[in-house]
Amino acid sequence: MNAVVKAYTLSECMESMAEYAAVYEAQGGYNLIFCEDRLTLVAERALLNKLGGTFRSHVSTFARFMKTEERALTKQGSVMAACEVITRLQREGKLQCFTTLAGVGNNAKAIYETLAQLAASEITPEVLKESRDLLPDDILKKKVSDLAEIYEAYTAFLREGGFVDESKYLTLLPQQIRKSGILRGVNVFFLCYSAFTAQAKETIRAVCETAANVIGIFCAGEEELYTNSAMRAFSRVCGEYGKVQIREKGTPLGGEAERLRKGLFNPLSMGEKLRAEHIHIFEGEDKTAEAESVAMKIRRALEEDDGLRYRDFAVLVPNVSAYSLSVKKALEEYGIPCFS
Repeated sequence: MNAVVKAYTLSECMESMAEYAAVYEAQGGYNLIFCEDRLTLVAERALLNKLGGTFRSHVSTFARFMKTEERALTKQGSVMAACEVITRLQREGKLQCFTTLAGVGNNAKAIYETLAQLAASEITPEVLKESRDLLPDDILKKKVSDLAEIYEAYTAFLREGGFVDESKYLTLLPQQIRKSGILRGVNVFFLCYSAFTAQAKETIRAVCETAANVIGIFCAGEEELYTNSAMRAFSRVCGEYGKVQIREKGTPLGGEAERLRKGLFNPLSMGEKLRAEHIHIFEGEDKTAEAESVAMKIRRALEEDDGLRYRDFAVLVPNVSAYSLSVKKALEEYGIPCFS
C-alpha cells in the first residue's frame, strides 16, 4: 500500500506516524521512519509516547541509513574542505565576491550547503557555468561565477582524493536498497519532508519497489501557508507504482491558532485586535529584551505550577545563531538550563 497522510500541524504528523507504527507492530511488522535530522528526536519521542518502547520501529535519516565502503566525508569534513578550497581560490585571485579571509569560516558552511543542493539536484559545475553566462553582468553573475569556481575545485578535490561527500554517497542509496533487499517486508515512512531532491525521489522509487507499505506524512493544507511541494512530489513518484491512498488527519487551524494566523500573517486583517486567552503577543526593544521576557515567563510559570518541568518549555526563534547568545544569557540569569 502506498499512502499519503495530510496533517495540519507537526504534532498531528507525529501522532499519525506513531499510530500507523503501532498498528503495523501489532501485526508483527517492522517500521523504518525517514525524516530530516532536526526531527529525529521528535519522532523518537512520539514513538515512545505511543509504544512505551520498541525494537520494531527505527527512526533514521537518509545519510545515517546509508552504508558505504567509500571514503565518505562527514558534513563537517566537507565544510573544512570547502574552506580550504575557498582560501586557495582567493590566493589565486579567481573569486570576485568571496574575497576576504575573515569571512571564509562563516561562508564555508553556507557555500557547502549550496553545493550539496546543486549536486542533489544533479546540477554539475559545467551546467552552473553555462547558466552564469546567460546572466546580465551584475552582482548575481559574480556570485554565481564564484560558486561555479568553488564547485569545480571542490569536485576536483573529491575526485583526486577518492572521497564521496553526503550529497554524492546518497546517490548510492537507491541502488543499495534495491540490491540488498534490506527493506523487503518493512513499512517505510517519509515523515514531514518539505521537499525532495532528485536523489530523494529515486530513493522513494527504490523503497516502493521493495517495501511492504510506503507512507508519506506531510504538513499540508489548502491555504496559502502550505506549498504542498513534498506531498505532490511523493504522490507522483508513488503513483508510478499503483494507486496512492490520500488520507487527512485533523482539521485546518481553528480557535486561537486561527486568530493568530489571521492577525500575524495577514496584515490586511490587523485593523481589529483579536483577543485570545492562551496566545499573547508582545514587542521587545531588542533580542535581549525579548529573551529576558521569555525567561521571566518561564520562571513564573514554574513557580505557579509544581507539575511543570524544564522539558515542558520550548523557545522557538527564527534564527538560532542570531538569538542564541541573548537567549542563553537570559535563561542562565534565571537559572534555567537549556540546549539548542
